[in-house]
Amino acid sequence: FVRSRYEELWEAIEKDFLLLKSGEMIPNMHQRMIILGNTGIGKTVLLNYFLKRALEKGYRVLFETREERFYFHDGTADYERLLEMN
Repeated sequence: FVRSRYEELWEAIEKDFLLLKSGEMIPNMHQRMIILGNTGIGKTVLLNYFLKRALEKGYRVLFETREERFYFHDGTADYERLLEMN
């Protein structure tokens, strides 16, 4: 299930990304995005949707959680464990 709002958010993020990539927008090294919401609202699904869309476009993606880091690039993925899980 993909909420219609996910596509709207993806389009807004991709628009800014393409402007940055083309040089039409000045990069801000402190620009970040945080996803907040109640338990079960769909935050993880949203992030997975963004990841899927970015990989479909061939974008390089750094996806990081507290425990793990994934870097998707050039059709490959690098993995690093950040914390030992009990």
